[in-house]
Amino acid sequence: MAVEMLILGAGIGCAIQLLVLVMQNSAEPRFLGVASAAAMFFRSMGGALGTALFSTILARSMVDQLQQTPALPAPADMIAQLALADGTVLPQPIQQVVSHAFADAIHTVYLWTLPLGAVFLILAVILPTVPLWTVEFLRKVKQEHAAHSATE
Repeated sequence: MAVEMLILGAGIGCAIQLLVLVMQNSAEPRFLGVASAAAMFFRSMGGALGTALFSTILARSMVDQLQQTPALPAPADMIAQLALADGTVLPQPIQQVVSHAFADAIHTVYLWTLPLGAVFLILAVILPTVPLWTVEFLRKVKQEHAAHSATE
């Protein structure tokens, strides 16, 4: 699981910087602050919604895994809540069952992320090519801004 998490983190880390660069080069220079703020807002909202969604999938999958385990001393949803809060309060045999259910639940979460990853990969591939800003472009924008300010 550590290798999968490393690959996921490296992919997200590389993609975020690239998307910020594309966003900044796609916006007009005078709207750069607005574009950067909007990108941060939507990234924060996506992170919050993604955390809520995948935490729900994790918890539900863990309860389902525990319900398939015979002879639990308490209901599966109660054990899952205890395990997710602080797994060390559970007796050792139950900790092993819970850790196995947790590993299976994490696997389920990764399986749910595959279609989303495929969609985002397709969207990244079809992004239009945007040339990077050059010094000449920025000088031209600065001159246009100065000319516009002088006429007002």
